[in-house]
Amino acid sequence: KVPATAFAVSLLLLGICGILYLPSLILWSSDVIPMLTRELGPLTSWTPFSPYLVAPIVHSTALFLLPSMIMGVAFPIALQAWANYLHKVGRSTGMAYGVNTIGAVMGGIATGFVFIPFLGFQLAISILGLTGIWMAGIMYLYFSSGFRTIRRWAILAVGVLLTVFT
Repeated sequence: KVPATAFAVSLLLLGICGILYLPSLILWSSDVIPMLTRELGPLTSWTPFSPYLVAPIVHSTALFLLPSMIMGVAFPIALQAWANYLHKVGRSTGMAYGVNTIGAVMGGIATGFVFIPFLGFQLAISILGLTGIWMAGIMYLYFSSGFRTIRRWAILAVGVLLTVFT
């Protein structure tokens, strides 16, 4: 019913994927990759270089499919939320695409040249995931109407618990 709230939920899910990425990468690298290599070895032996073709596809699919799907769902929801706010479909769509493009470029530059070099990969991923979670909470509180005090405290508690967990 409220696209801005749905966008906040998608940001929350994306933030959770961000903070769970490193533990899942460690689990994947230590447990799953050796098992896949052992089990799928005969299937990938049809050419000498097939493990180098198949393995990256399997690893990328397993580690990035869910966040990619969430991002794919989030953008149309953001478009709808922004169109509801401006009440002009063409203008809101163009602005949303422009902001998305600028954010993608600036986010890539900031992550690659500032966050990772100065904070390290693990802390950078954790901070970016938590930023998504906190932005989701702020958007949810701002755009959802009829909040009672208990629900506001519950959203704050979830944010604090996820921050402490991370």
